[in-house]
Amino acid sequence: MNKILSKYIITLSLVASQLALAGIENRPGNVDDAYVMDKGTGYLAFGYAYAKESDSTKNYEIPLNAGYGLTDSLEVTLLLPYTKIDPDDGPDEKGTGDLAIRPELVVVKESDSIPQMSLALTIKFDSGSNATGSGTTDYGLFLNASKKFGKIQLNGNIGYSFLEDSDDSVFLGASIEQSISGSLTLIAEIWTDMPTDSSNDDVAEVLGGVTYDISDAITLDFGIGTGLHTEDIDLRYTFGATYNF
Repeated sequence: MNKILSKYIITLSLVASQLALAGIENRPGNVDDAYVMDKGTGYLAFGYAYAKESDSTKNYEIPLNAGYGLTDSLEVTLLLPYTKIDPDDGPDEKGTGDLAIRPELVVVKESDSIPQMSLALTIKFDSGSNATGSGTTDYGLFLNASKKFGKIQLNGNIGYSFLEDSDDSVFLGASIEQSISGSLTLIAEIWTDMPTDSSNDDVAEVLGGVTYDISDAITLDFGIGTGLHTEDIDLRYTFGATYNF
């Protein structure tokens, strides 16, 4: 593997670790909500994501998500992506990414005056291929909050990622969801991941998206976003479908 491609893979792996440790269930965005599935219910989600880096490297990902409600206050979510890296100068690499598992527990129930709050622990295993896995086992602990105001829902995340091969980082994210009809919802989010070592660059992105329920069981989604810093991505878009059961 040449040095140029190796640099691209290391950069992608770090960003993928940040996103895998953050919200992994709320398509099409990365900011999680504090709501969990009812006991005995679950979902399967399949998507496609494309990102173009500032150096023209192209990243393609096919994420597979699954979740299940263990109790009315506890759910578990799994993420397994398939990734392809296509640098502007050098051969591409592809393979499975790292498996992530994420239990989430409601710690405060929503009321008229307070938001719902949950704690989520994400474990990302060193299970991916040499080309597209991060090569490390990493952990993230997140506090999520959500509050509904009629047809508007606000979500906020704060988290800390324990990274084996790089500096730990702090994740901050916020999103707003606006229900337009019984089937159509608009989404906007902003998030940043900040290494604890101030000499390393922050990552920050904004994203706008939409979800559409074509039935009680199937939801389609689409999102498009960009980075806020010079070294962040130029463009990211994603679309997919979720089957609820």
